[in-house]
Amino acid sequence: MRREKIRRPRPAPLKRGPLVLLGDGVLLFLVLAGAVGSFCTAFTLDVSLPLVYAGCALCALIFLAVWSLPRRWWALPLAVCAGLWGAALWRMWDGLALGEVSVRC
Repeated sequence: MRREKIRRPRPAPLKRGPLVLLGDGVLLFLVLAGAVGSFCTAFTLDVSLPLVYAGCALCALIFLAVWSLPRRWWALPLAVCAGLWGAALWRMWDGLALGEVSVRC
């Protein structure tokens, strides 16, 4: 006797309310700030921590906005962010290489 699969209807996607987005944004900021802050304090780097944390907050807001879009619209903003990241790395490459050598030594 052959068993037939029972097809259950898919549940409706969850609606993301403002409190969920706020919680996701705060969590994303804390993860970014914790990672960058622990790296900067572990190697006693001379950086402006308020500026670093402001950058973490800006990145958290940008990526929260991108990931809140419908999935079909993710590719373009993520490609723009990746291009800007690559351009920033290209412009600051000498300083980053020097910083890598000082952290390694």
